[in-house]
Amino acid sequence: MKFYLINLESSDFFEVLDQLSVGRKDNCDLVLRDDLVSGRHCRFHIKEHLLFIEDLNASNPVQINNLQIESNSKVKLRNKDKIKIGSIEFYLSTQLPKNELTYKSLILEKVKIHETFDSDLDFEKNEKHWKDSNAPRPQINRKKPKIHNPSSSNSNPVNSGGDTLEDLQVQVIKLSENMTLLNEKLCKTKKFSGEEIQEKISLYSEKISHYTKKRDEVFAIQNLQEQLLELKNKKKELEFKIRNLDPEK
Repeated sequence: MKFYLINLESSDFFEVLDQLSVGRKDNCDLVLRDDLVSGRHCRFHIKEHLLFIEDLNASNPVQINNLQIESNSKVKLRNKDKIKIGSIEFYLSTQLPKNELTYKSLILEKVKIHETFDSDLDFEKNEKHWKDSNAPRPQINRKKPKIHNPSSSNSNPVNSGGDTLEDLQVQVIKLSENMTLLNEKLCKTKKFSGEEIQEKISLYSEKISHYTKKRDEVFAIQNLQEQLLELKNKKKELEFKIRNLDPEK
């Protein structure tokens, strides 16, 4: 099975390979020139047709379906997940992207907290695989794919230096136009004061934390049930072997 990450803004896409690293540093497999992306932000793992994402202690951890994962955690991903790295949003697909699709509309399928992502317990089962330095790793294509770069778009056209007066004046005009567009969008949204916004962020953060703990409790129970079933099957297998070796029992 192949996995593809599709940039929701530009529709650029690339195939996700095992051990693919993402960050701002040039030695990353996928380089994202974004102020909110850390030098080494995250890494993807593929194990037995399952895809995991590992946060590399990023200052702005990865978000999956609008929920931020814990720093340094490893999380199992699912088809159609929305993944936010820095300020760049991607859509995960197991199918080759089609030009006529609008991926921004497809991410609405991932709205329920319990459908967001599996517990880290799933990754812990395979932790030995990640730590095994002798495990074969496929070669990563170091060619940098074309990725939409918000910091270099028209929304922020100011260069670092060497501009003429005319260039700077043009950039000021573009910035003014973008500010006008943003003000128009804000006028169409519901009005909140800065204090109200902080209160709502705090409220929803508490709810997310609450349901995340509940989710992890459920997955922990599921994991214990799977372990119990595995032990039962192992016991039956051993009893069957004993009966074959000792017909009197």
